[in-house]
Formats: sequence, structure tokens, C-alpha cells
Amino acid sequence: MAAESSSQPYLKNFFIFNSSYGQKEGQEHEKVLYYHPSSTELDTQVRQVGLAEAITRFASQFNKTEDCESLHTQKTRQVFYQPEQNIWMVMTIGVGWISRERDMGLVKEYQGEEVQDVVYQSHLKHAYRAFTLLHSSFAAALSSGGVQGLKATLNSFFSTYLTSVNVSQGDILDVWSGVSFLPLDKQTFLRVHCCLSLLQATVPAIAHTAFLFNTNIVWCGLCAEDLRSLSHYLKTQILCGHSGVGPPESPTTTSYLTRFVGSGTTPSLLIYVRGETDSLEPHHLLLYTLQGATVCLTISGVEEQRWLSKRCRTTGLLDGLVMEGNSLLSSITGMQILSKLLMRSIECVQITSAISSWLNKYMSKKILFDHMLLGIDNDQLVCYY
Repeated sequence: MAAESSSQPYLKNFFIFNSSYGQKEGQEHEKVLYYHPSSTELDTQVRQVGLAEAITRFASQFNKTEDCESLHTQKTRQVFYQPEQNIWMVMTIGVGWISRERDMGLVKEYQGEEVQDVVYQSHLKHAYRAFTLLHSSFAAALSSGGVQGLKATLNSFFSTYLTSVNVSQGDILDVWSGVSFLPLDKQTFLRVHCCLSLLQATVPAIAHTAFLFNTNIVWCGLCAEDLRSLSHYLKTQILCGHSGVGPPESPTTTSYLTRFVGSGTTPSLLIYVRGETDSLEPHHLLLYTLQGATVCLTISGVEEQRWLSKRCRTTGLLDGLVMEGNSLLSSITGMQILSKLLMRSIECVQITSAISSWLNKYMSKKILFDHMLLGIDNDQLVCYY
């Protein structure tokens, strides 16, 4: 049987603990809030948590202002992150190795330089941001459900989160936490922005708007940190099931409710994003997907009751504008992408010209549609466009 020649870095364990719990002997297990893999014996969990706590406390004796960030051994890398007081997130990565022939036989050489602390620190921070997007904070979950409620929330969230991302791999892109924007020409971008601005002006309860095409961001009114969290959440857990592949949907044959993501009369998801006070506030997120395009609308918790009371008067306009406007915008954006791809080929100049001509004609229909749907007179239409 041939021996293995190499091994890649892998996630050995991931756990969250509260260092202020279980202060008495025999109660150390109370510190453990979440542990992956869940099949690990409780004694092993307690030992790992105790070791991590000892390391962070020992390191704090040498630096009172900054937390311990990592621990290196030949076979593992352990990274630490304290997002909230006394609550630590810890990730242990098994270092990859390569078997090389030596005089004594095959020897494993561990590739510790391939496991960078900054990359896995960013994984921990991304995981915490993803949690706060849906649950505000660890403290908020503890306050609403107690310790058992916090443990249940952590288990429900991270059991799904860890399967949706490959935390054992990473590069500089994970460190910068960049998002993918779709490059558009000025005219098309302004049309997208104008449509969303009109939508937000029509329904004042809408706090933020965003438009994505094939998971690429065209416009987003959220702050940069919330944008990163929302973009990652949509790509890994929501829009992966709404790829838009297949024949275009017909508004006359498919109910608009089937294109919303969530549950309820008008389906929505509860998220926490920054409001006017720059603190995390509850918002209802409405996601409408059609033909590869996605419109995101957030409605603040304060305005939710008022918005629901006016639903009969506003929902028809909201749904109609999102459904028809989104369909047209996705078609325009799709044709622009196709046009840019064709322009890269010198042999397709005539085809590109024909598509550009069709695109201009289609945009004219878009202006006529806005005129009819919103009842904008010619003077106002020119002002908007």
C-alpha cells in the first residue's frame, strides 16, 4: 500500500467559550458555548477550552492592550479572536505536510509557512460578522434566550455556516474581504440607481436598497462593513439556490411571491444592519430574484408596523415596480455584458453594432415603461434621467 505523499491544511476544530463561566472546580464544561466537531467527547472539549484560556491569559501578562492572536506548533496553528468581552472564538488548523525521501526513509515535512495567521484571523472575523448580520451579537442572543438559548443559536448558525464556507483554505482575498462589483457604463448605472431611488422615494419605510446581477453588486446603499456581510451571506446561503439559469419567467404565469426569499405574506428575512445611529438595528430584508437579478430592500424595525398598516395601499405599487423594473434591468444588464464580451473579438464588430442598436431601442422602452408605471410627466422624466 503506497504511503500518502502530501496533505493539505484542514480544520481540526472550532469552538467558542466564555472565560467568565465555570469558575468553580467541576464546572469547567460550562465555559463551552459551541464546539465543532460536535461528536468530540466533552472531556476533550473542556481540555481544549482550558488550554486556549490558559494561553490567552498567559499572553495577556506581556501585553495588556492587545489580545493573543495565535499559537504555533509544528503540526497545528491556533488562532484566537475575542469579539465581545470574555467571549472567545478559537480555530485550530492542521498544518499540511509533504512526504520526502530521506536516508532514514519517508519523512513528513510540515509546511507551516503555508498557514498564515492573518488569513485565519480574517476567517474568524468573517464568521462573527456573519453571525451579527442575523443575530446582532452574542450578548443579544444571551439576553433574549439565556445561556441555553445562546448555545442553541450558536449551534444552529455555525453548523450551517461551517458547511457553506471552506475555512481551512484562504488567501489575500479573504484578508481584504472584497466584494465583486459589476462594471457598467454610466448610462446603465444611472438607470439602475434611478429606479432604486424612485422605489425608495415611493415607499419611505425602505431604509436601504441594493441591486445585484449574478451575485455581482451593481448598487448598494449599505455601509461597507454591512455590504461585505450581506454579500457573503447572499452568495453562500441564499442566492446559491437562485442562479437564474433557465428560461425567463413570465410575470403572467408565475406569482411574484414565488420570487421573494423568506416566509410570510410578503416574505422577508430579519437581519441587523447599521441605521442612522451607526449601531446595529433590526431590519426586514426583502429579496426579489428574477432572471439572475436580485433587488434587496431593507425596512427598519421602527417603520415595520407603519409599513404593514399601509400594505394594501403600497404593496401593489411596490410589487409591480420591483417585478417589472427588475426584469427590464436584468435584461439591460445582461445585454451589456454580452456586448462587452463581443467587443473583445475583432471579428464580431458587426454583431456588436447590432446588439448596441437593439440595446438603445430597449432602453427607450424602459423610459416609456417608467412613464406609464409611475405616472411621471415629461418634465419630471427628463429631470430624473
